[in-house]
Amino acid sequence: MTLATSTVRALGALSAGLLTLGMLSACTPVPEPDPKPTKTALFTSDEEAFKAAEETYRAYNDAGNARRNGAESPDPQDFLADSALAADIRGRQDLEAAGLKTIGTAKVSNFVPIVGSIELHGERLAAVVCLDASGITTINAANEDVTPIDRPTVLAQKVEMRWIDTGYVITAELDEDDAQCAS
Repeated sequence: MTLATSTVRALGALSAGLLTLGMLSACTPVPEPDPKPTKTALFTSDEEAFKAAEETYRAYNDAGNARRNGAESPDPQDFLADSALAADIRGRQDLEAAGLKTIGTAKVSNFVPIVGSIELHGERLAAVVCLDASGITTINAANEDVTPIDRPTVLAQKVEMRWIDTGYVITAELDEDDAQCAS
């Protein structure tokens, strides 16, 4: 066998091997990338989202009423995050430093969705809440009523909420024009 013949045979064997390998790889399916899940809406409608948000706010208000009247649970801070939580903590510290506390109950008289505020498939939304604060009294260390005489009976707040894990939390409470809640 000559060098030329052995080279031709080697090249032939190599070509056959590569051809076989190519045919085998053609039979092997190419793995498809894992499909990326698409974000689905948390609710079937805006009304459903606002209903869940209102339920959360009413539960938060009930927890605040319980705290004002001496109960340790439920804790209203469980319904808060971000600036709303910081404001609650600061407000409690300010009252304590001034020797004041609030007692009584507030009632949610209205929960008005802000149309167009729903973002990220229902993960964020905003509403105006009307709170009847006529049942809340501020008292000093001597147990004297020091509630400001000119305090409005009904207060308006813009409430911003975000979905976290299994429910809404209040992320911001901003003062609104109380006239929105006059009727």
